[in-house]
Amino acid sequence: MAPDLRAYARMVGAIGVAWAVLAAVVAPWLIRLGFSERGPRPLNEIFDGRRHRSIEYMLDLWQTLAIGATVVLVLAAIAYRAWLGLPEARRRALLGDSADDPPMGSGSLVLWGAWLGLVGGFVEALARAARHSVATVPAEGFYVEFLWLSPLSGALGLGFVALLVAAICTALGLRPRLHRTTVLLAVPMVYGILQTPGVALHAAAELLLAFGVASMVARACVARAPALLPRLRRSGGAFAAAVLVFLGIGLWTSPGWAERRHLERLVDAPDGLPNLVLIILDTVRSPSLGLHGYDRDTSPTIEALAREGVMFESAISTTPWTLPSHASVFTGEGNAVLGTAVDRPLAESFTTLAEVLRDHGYQTAGFVANPDYTTSASGIDQGFLRYEDREIDLRRLITDSWVTRQILDRLLAFLTTRHRIPLKDAGTVTEEALTWMDSRRPERPFFAFLNLYDAHEPYETPEPWPARFGPEPSTTWETYYYANLHEGERVIDAELGRWVNRYDAGIAFADYQIGRIMDRLASEGIADHTIVIVTSDHGEMWGEHLEVGHGRSLYWPSLHVPLVMRYPGVLPEGVRVETPVSNRHVPRTIGTLTGIAALQAVPGSSLEPLWSGAGLADRVPPPMADIEPFTTGIAPWWAPVNEGPMKTIVMGRLQYILNGDGSEELYDIVADPREERDLAEVDAYEAELERLRATLAARSRPASGAREP
Repeated sequence: MAPDLRAYARMVGAIGVAWAVLAAVVAPWLIRLGFSERGPRPLNEIFDGRRHRSIEYMLDLWQTLAIGATVVLVLAAIAYRAWLGLPEARRRALLGDSADDPPMGSGSLVLWGAWLGLVGGFVEALARAARHSVATVPAEGFYVEFLWLSPLSGALGLGFVALLVAAICTALGLRPRLHRTTVLLAVPMVYGILQTPGVALHAAAELLLAFGVASMVARACVARAPALLPRLRRSGGAFAAAVLVFLGIGLWTSPGWAERRHLERLVDAPDGLPNLVLIILDTVRSPSLGLHGYDRDTSPTIEALAREGVMFESAISTTPWTLPSHASVFTGEGNAVLGTAVDRPLAESFTTLAEVLRDHGYQTAGFVANPDYTTSASGIDQGFLRYEDREIDLRRLITDSWVTRQILDRLLAFLTTRHRIPLKDAGTVTEEALTWMDSRRPERPFFAFLNLYDAHEPYETPEPWPARFGPEPSTTWETYYYANLHEGERVIDAELGRWVNRYDAGIAFADYQIGRIMDRLASEGIADHTIVIVTSDHGEMWGEHLEVGHGRSLYWPSLHVPLVMRYPGVLPEGVRVETPVSNRHVPRTIGTLTGIAALQAVPGSSLEPLWSGAGLADRVPPPMADIEPFTTGIAPWWAPVNEGPMKTIVMGRLQYILNGDGSEELYDIVADPREERDLAEVDAYEAELERLRATLAARSRPASGAREP
């Protein structure tokens, strides 16, 4: 055997043995370890998304992938041997090598990729900022972190691609060429910029444009190669300096540094003001809480708070989706007045609870998990000195530019059905809040707001919580939702119960984290000097009216939310208020509890008459809610909201719904909480129907400039 052939055979043999060990021993061992509780946390998190799949399923999946990869490796070995057998001139001819396309060293190639990624990521961030300045869409918002995370993420992504290209060229005995590698690297860079929200081009047009711009950049680089390549080889220090600059921007704009700057300008707080903790459980409906008689132990902590304070049995949100309902809780305004939408954040003209408390010397901080409608782009952050809406860690760095996001998605797609960019769970949000409480200034009263997202689809919680109440689903949420709902096949089957298990687990996990907050307040000796309020932004439909989810109608399960207040010595203990109320009255009620005059003047009503027995309960108006049709295709075609704007009012035990097509519905929410019997056509309820209809009409036509009472 010829020496070069023997060397090649040894190399192929070594690679083959290594691959066999990896495929047959190491990978199955890692899969088993990932499914156990003994493995490293990152490994457990990777495989956690397939918990509803058996370990046998994942091992079979790996076996299939390994067989396919083995075939590819064998073909690659044959092709590589054939390539080495070609004459040098023939190889260069096949590659189209040209003297006009200067070669690059491997180090220069990797550095070139990192530079292109850095510049491309920064341009991507600027494009997002420009988009945000002319068309603010909260779910596609711009965050100041983009200015430094996107460049660093882009540098990491394209640097990695360049490293792979350099390795392949080395294996093939080739030298990378400037024009060819620049096109290869610049295409994903430009295409990633074109993926910025608001760029309305067909995917094919974006790809053609990316190739065109990349070719122009490559030609310009080749034309300046005599000056460019030497500078590139010496640019390592400049690149490191650029990275340090972006890291400095990140440090300066971090929540902690921003809070320190704001604290220096904060006025002194009057003596005796209580602390405030407001917890909004995203998407938690009252019927799924033990607090409201549910047969599962989902809310022991909230139940304990209710025993020590006031619970409102029939509280509702102003609308069944996140942004406007949060805005109502913070401003006291009704949904119709706020004008928020999927493409309209809360306007700065509205005064929020956090702004009033900040102006009275409170140290204010928000810790939120909803990635779309409670971020700083939503406007909910107004008045907070510190607002933590995005985790800044290695995971975020890896996924903050288009290039790295695509690489990570492709690598992890077969491993997990969970979000590629994991959501902040209640444990993370709580840990952020507790860490902040450790560092806050003790001489000041504080306001801490927490948004806990675990009961929102895709209903994800860390182990061992997902299976707490029974078997997990056998499908992904997207598969279930779109197959059973979006396409009109509204099948409510056994799989629904498995998703309810996950939903209930999310509630229980969030409740546990509330317990951690209460334990910390108690350990610091400030629990009795802190107002604690727990509510939700809206409910969730689980099969009622063949609906799953929220934001599609105004039925009771989508609006009925918990509302519990605890403030020992001021609020009575164990009071249950049956009168229906809106949770938009929270700011005005806090004004009563704190004595802050500015809060006593905000829209809404104080709920104090309902627990004090002062005979002034009629000052609290019956709650209303409404919803407008979505303009972005969020609601399925069959959703009631697509018929037009919907309104509802709740008085006593009756809920009246006025649909967009003019039809009416009436339900007894006490006797029929699932609203399975429409009373609108029942003669015995004709007078009640007319009373609710007239009240809703009167409340829906306020005088010009007037606000809902």
